[in-house]
Amino acid sequence: MIIHKSTIRVGTTEGRFRMIMPSIMRQFNEMYNDYGIRGVIGNAEQLREMLEKGELDIAFSGISLLAPECIEKEFLFDERLYLVVSEQMLQKYFSDKYPECVEEFRKGADIREFSDMPFCRSLPNLHCMQILDHLLERERVTLDCVHTSGHFDLHQQMVQENLAACFSLSMYLPHLQKLNLYNDNKLLVFPIKDLTETNPVYILTNKDKAYVEGTDEFKYLLKNAVKDLEVSDM
Repeated sequence: MIIHKSTIRVGTTEGRFRMIMPSIMRQFNEMYNDYGIRGVIGNAEQLREMLEKGELDIAFSGISLLAPECIEKEFLFDERLYLVVSEQMLQKYFSDKYPECVEEFRKGADIREFSDMPFCRSLPNLHCMQILDHLLERERVTLDCVHTSGHFDLHQQMVQENLAACFSLSMYLPHLQKLNLYNDNKLLVFPIKDLTETNPVYILTNKDKAYVEGTDEFKYLLKNAVKDLEVSDM
């Protein structure tokens, strides 16, 4: 197989790009200056199409249901969905059991107890929201949704302003931890009780296309970047 020495083209979703790609690209350029790297944003279907056409060398995302046999997947990690609420809003809605409820919810927040609280939600076609909807349907819970968008930065701002709670995938947790360093109204992150479904993320390549130098080096940095994405004392 012919080996090309060129710029590696990496694709992922917008949210994942924002959270970890700038740091990985900086490390890549510092450590492997013999190679170039270019980041591309798309949804799972778009990434699959670009890989299939040879417009990407590697991607990381959920797997497309339409992925052909040429697309090889390597498990990266399981993203989990968390409930995010500000300290002030939690105190308002759970005044009779605050602050004791913080430790209780850190063991698993019962979504039924949050049915009166306003929430932000991501777009319904996203797998993470389908996971949430499975739980809500099973528990027969309807949430008070006051905002729907695919922009987690808006969700986070509304949580900080005590306008709503929201949901976050593992990928965003380090960002929330950094926000808490400069925010008096801390953002609390709780695992969701009885939510066992996860959002698996894979490294995707096209086995029918020539290997591009730098691909393995990028994989190494990516795997290191996602090692510590679980919640810890927020």
